[in-house]
Amino acid sequence: MKLSTLMALLMFVGAGLNTAANAQTAYPHVRYNATCYAPPNDDYEAVIQTWVERNRQNNSMDRAYFERQFSEQTFNQMRNHLDCRWMIYRHGTQNVGAFMLKPYEHEGRLPVIVYHRPGQGPQGRVSFRQLAEELAPLAKAGYIVIGSQYPGGGGVHGGMPNGVDEFAGADLQALRQIYEIIEAEPMADSSQITLYGKGRGALMALLSLADQPHPGIRAVVTESALTDVAQWFDERPFSKTQVQAYTTDTTGRSAQARVDDLPDQVRFFLIHGQQDREIGLAQTEAMEAALTQRGLTVDTLIFPRGGHRLERERSRIQDEILQWLDDIH
Repeated sequence: MKLSTLMALLMFVGAGLNTAANAQTAYPHVRYNATCYAPPNDDYEAVIQTWVERNRQNNSMDRAYFERQFSEQTFNQMRNHLDCRWMIYRHGTQNVGAFMLKPYEHEGRLPVIVYHRPGQGPQGRVSFRQLAEELAPLAKAGYIVIGSQYPGGGGVHGGMPNGVDEFAGADLQALRQIYEIIEAEPMADSSQITLYGKGRGALMALLSLADQPHPGIRAVVTESALTDVAQWFDERPFSKTQVQAYTTDTTGRSAQARVDDLPDQVRFFLIHGQQDREIGLAQTEAMEAALTQRGLTVDTLIFPRGGHRLERERSRIQDEILQWLDDIH
């Protein structure tokens, strides 16, 4: 038997054993729990080809672009070292998509990062590419990374009632089940939880912290944060059209107005690009001022040339977040 064939067989058997071990955990409310490494995500060539096909109308996102962003070595490291799960959990009569990344090998219980995705509806739904490029580096550093796709956000099977995205309205209640899954995960240290929110996800993280704070939440990281919907509508008039299918009501959709409801022990790390044309830097500056006035601990990182997605800054952002978390724990 060729060495390459033997190695591939060992990788497959090992992944199967890890998947079987994971399946023994019965998570509350979860009705579907399967590996993210199902085809086409089980093979590097298939992964790259899928990404190229999905972006074929963008000439700049060719094969070479994706290979630079996500090398075969990085794929193999993720495949061999991280358990990656797609989940569907029940929230009332709704079925809500979710995801989890965690190391196969670890010592003791691991701290948790609850990721709050950006976008609205299925737009912005976390894909395998986002798991691989943005969240896997955090999990490889020794964290369990988990998050919800939100009601109306997809990530469920066809025909399943998925609920409605209310853009930080009643859909906030669907985040509660994530903490019950964390509590049931044997590897998770539920006393060391960090919330990480991007764009609209920052608003979801902050409002959920104000409404229903889990006692284990120690830190919040926001990136390109939306913190006040009314302010956003005023600063970026196009934004109202962008989300009008989900809400035009700004009532209760301001994290800046809820700083008095945030727990005293939580620390905050706010990241933003000064050239952000979608959600202006003023959103993060106003949130920083409100947190500081309340007397909470805040650190900020502003990229003078950074835009909304901060793609060129991604590697540094991951390093900065991990260093900041190391410093505060």
